[in-house]
Parts: sequence; C-alpha cells; structure tokens
Amino acid sequence: AAKKSDAAEGDDSDDGGKAGADIGPGPEPVWEEVAANKAKGDADLSVSKVGDEKEVDPALFFCTHVNNLKLRMPQGVLTSLPGEIKQLASLTTLIVSNNALRRLPEELLSLEHLKNLEFADNAVESLPEDMSDLESLEVVDACRNRLGSAE
Repeated sequence: AAKKSDAAEGDDSDDGGKAGADIGPGPEPVWEEVAANKAKGDADLSVSKVGDEKEVDPALFFCTHVNNLKLRMPQGVLTSLPGEIKQLASLTTLIVSNNALRRLPEELLSLEHLKNLEFADNAVESLPEDMSDLESLEVVDACRNRLGSAE
C-alpha cells in the first residue's frame, strides 16, 4: 500500500514527474541503508559492508536524489563500479576509498555535478580518458592506487 501512495505523490509533483521518472522506481532494496534512504529521500547515503556481501545492491542506483555517496564493500568485492553509477546524476561527492577498484567506469563522466571524487586505497591503474570533461570536479583523492603518471 505504501508503494501506491508513493507513486501517487510522485505523479502530483510540480516537476512533471521528471525527477527519477526516466529510470523508474527500481528493484526492492536489499540493504537496509538503501531502503531507509529511499524511504526518507536523504541527500546523503553511506554504506559500509562487511562479511559475505558479493555485489552492490542494485537498488542503490535508483536513489537518484542522493548527492553524497560513500560506499565501502568487503575486502576484494568491489573491483569496479557498475555503469549504473550514471543514474545518480545528482552526485556531488562520491567516496569509494578502501575497496579493490581496478578501474573507474566511463559512465562516471556523465556525472556533471561531481565535485569530490575519492578513491584512495584501491588498485586503480588508469583513469577514464576524458576525465577533464568533469568540469565541476574540484577534489580528487587517488592516493595509494596503481596509477601511472598524470598527463
């Protein structure tokens, strides 16, 4: 019943249903942090997982209202960010430090509001070719990765 009322509220909004309407409501959240965030509509979402988590909750990428995302998975699990990261178009801060990332996806370049990107303590070897296209980007923390020289 709660889902129907949420959908009805979204239909009556003044934004013409544009906010998040293009990707739909998404799957049911697996993680309690994502479920709580979707229910409250908070701009901040911090998820730190331990144990036997094997993948990122797909519902996370439907929290399109999130501006600040901090994501830490169990050791060795998060080797790349899913391309669905582009659905979080409102992101201004993305913190994925202390994971096992080997690369950053090209889809990251579609996050035009991104100001702060932190991916320290990973295994990233190279950056997307057009990283300079992120014109809003002010802070990058890439310490303790496997990056070669910056060009």
